[in-house]
Amino acid sequence: MPIVVDPAEVFRGTIVLAVPHMDDCVLGCGGTLAQLSCGRTVHVIYATDGQASPAPVWPWLDRRVPDLAPTRADEARAAMGHLGVPQENIHFLGLPDGQLRRQRAASTTPWSHGSGRFSRTISGCLSATIAMPIMWR
Repeated sequence: MPIVVDPAEVFRGTIVLAVPHMDDCVLGCGGTLAQLSCGRTVHVIYATDGQASPAPVWPWLDRRVPDLAPTRADEARAAMGHLGVPQENIHFLGLPDGQLRRQRAASTTPWSHGSGRFSRTISGCLSATIAMPIMWR
């Protein structure tokens, strides 16, 4: 018999989702997020700028688009809006895409880059549940 877990019972109060890339939030926990965002404060923090997406946006050009980062941020805002997350609760740290491992080697956590932007971002979310649906290596 499958175990059914109600996200509202597991995650109480303010929820902060911290993910490396724009699509990780939706792919990792979009269904849960859709259930949680109704009546709760949800913040989403994207670590990278999304510029180094491995697949070109236009395959027939066979190259990366130089201004992909703003496009991916706009798409993330739209997706989170559909899931009920207000625009002011969507945060972008802007770390270079594809270099989180290097950032981690240079600091104590992948989030401490830029004088603690992650810490400053979540400082207003006291008593929050912080979820990272993607495993850091």
